[in-house]
Amino acid sequence: MLSTTQLAGITSAQVGKLTTTELSNLTSTQFAALSSTALAGLTSSQVKGITTEAITALGTDQLNSIGTPAFIGITSSQVANLTTTQVSGLSETKIAGLSATAVSGFTTTEIDALTTTQIGKLSAVQVGALGADNLAQFSTTNLALLTAAQLTGVTSSQVSALTSTQVGALSSTQLNSLTTLALKSLTADQAAAISSTELSGPAVTRIGALTTSAVTALTTTALTGLTSTQAIGLTASQVGNLTTDQVAALSTDQLNKLTVAAVGGLNATLAEALTTTQISGTANTVLGALTTGAVAALDETQIGSLTAGQVPALKAAQLNALTSTALGGTGNDRCCRPDHGPDFRHQLDPRSAT
Repeated sequence: MLSTTQLAGITSAQVGKLTTTELSNLTSTQFAALSSTALAGLTSSQVKGITTEAITALGTDQLNSIGTPAFIGITSSQVANLTTTQVSGLSETKIAGLSATAVSGFTTTEIDALTTTQIGKLSAVQVGALGADNLAQFSTTNLALLTAAQLTGVTSSQVSALTSTQVGALSSTQLNSLTTLALKSLTADQAAAISSTELSGPAVTRIGALTTSAVTALTTTALTGLTSTQAIGLTASQVGNLTTDQVAALSTDQLNKLTVAAVGGLNATLAEALTTTQISGTANTVLGALTTGAVAALDETQIGSLTAGQVPALKAAQLNALTSTALGGTGNDRCCRPDHGPDFRHQLDPRSAT
């Protein structure tokens, strides 16, 4: 058996000719005796065959001396057995060169040991390969370091594992970088932590990807951050699951950007929550898209807030759905013929009123 002194003098060429069996037979002490120059001769297949004990015995300089092409051979089991000192000492090149399989071997303790520079070198694929628990181990400071490109690799299971504090700490750009599939996994508790600034980031398609429970959990303050352009992405199901407080918090610009299908999601209970300011500022296309059930739920004060220019937008079925009390809120000024009193339905269809 070669002594540690003899092994210290071995060359990179000699190391490259050792079989995986010969390398695996070296004790951790013998392996640690190899010089950085010698370790540079290792191949990826040789690295893969090194025992975890031997890998753990190497210093950071020795680990970093292994060639990048060879370092790709390191396994998840070997990575899991690295010390925190070894992990924090890995060069940027070595971190970037880790395979997705190898990255999956990181333990939560090792994740804590990663430096901000190392985190910045992870690719989207590597970030996605981190276990759900590992990403959840990121501090809000380290999460903030992840770029838009890196976050595209985050999986649904990883998002589900994040705490509400972590989700609330994401920037608008970061939230928009998550895939639609990842966004669908946001829980109600996580959504409740999203700020108005953060919510202003996701694109239209990503807004539509949010589950109804997530949308319902958004605070009224957060909803104010939803731009009129984003409001286009809300679905009928999402709108139908809004709370009355959320509906009352929507701006007229947001309401007017809802699609015809989305407006159809406003049920009677939600229609009752609409303020007079919202109603008087609602576009005719939106008014015309309200269901008869929603219109029937409007009270006298709400109907009274309609402008003369809005009245023609109501369809005959909508007008006929109005209660007599609600019709009393229209006032004679809404009608072209005073003798018809407050009932203005004849304006749209003469047969609907006498």
